[in-house]
Amino acid sequence: QEDAYILNLPIDMMALSGDEKNQFENWVTHNYPHKGPSRFPPRHVFGQYIAHTAEELCFIAKGHGINLQFKTNTEIIAVEPLKSHNRYQVSSKKESFEADHVIFCIGHMPSCNYRQFIGKSGYHHNPWSNKGYEQIDSDQPVAVLGSRISAIDVVMKLKSSGHTGKISLFSRDGLLPSVLSNSVPAYPLQYLTLNNINQYKSTNGQLPLKVLINLFWKEVSQAENKTVTFEQIIDSHKHYSALERLQKEIHQAERGARPWQQVLFSLYPIIPHIWPS
Repeated sequence: QEDAYILNLPIDMMALSGDEKNQFENWVTHNYPHKGPSRFPPRHVFGQYIAHTAEELCFIAKGHGINLQFKTNTEIIAVEPLKSHNRYQVSSKKESFEADHVIFCIGHMPSCNYRQFIGKSGYHHNPWSNKGYEQIDSDQPVAVLGSRISAIDVVMKLKSSGHTGKISLFSRDGLLPSVLSNSVPAYPLQYLTLNNINQYKSTNGQLPLKVLINLFWKEVSQAENKTVTFEQIIDSHKHYSALERLQKEIHQAERGARPWQQVLFSLYPIIPHIWPS
């Protein structure tokens, strides 16, 4: 519930489906007029938008005789297939339930990482726990394990709380985040299109991840007007210090649109159609 934890995508890119462009922006304007126009509102506002949409879906489903339930704040620790039929047992620490289908939406660091430090003096495992921040004196030095969104959240929270001690971020893999350009104009996808994906599926029956990745790099190379590979990106980080890399990123973001970011932004609306493939 911290205003310091902002969205990392502009408000007009945030949607619950590819067909709902600007709905979240309109919702924020209507429900939070006092916050003023911001391209990057707090993330908890988007959470409230999701909750509002969920309530509407429950109401609509009830009209069709469907009981729709949402389980939130429930950390799933195991998913196991049931031998008797094609169902799954899904377990949290408090309960277990069965499901016909399970969809994994990955993206978070595994919750088991750094658990060996829990209980040690000065270590706080949950970056979103206000109790952890209450135990940090404002002039204490703070070391943050990570340098991406959650790590930046921690810095923003400390700064908004008036923290004066030194803050150091330690990248776990030696890489730093890229910086978003001030402007990301629309880009017409040429390879990574729904039409190409559907054609491949109709011919081959499924869409292997390798094919999707190859289409992605082909699209990025086309946009950048040069061959781009993941290995090249990793290698480029080795030629600069962390500070030089970050300064270069900021300079490029301020200079104008970055083609690879345009590709990503054009890709976002069709991801819901690609994911089931």
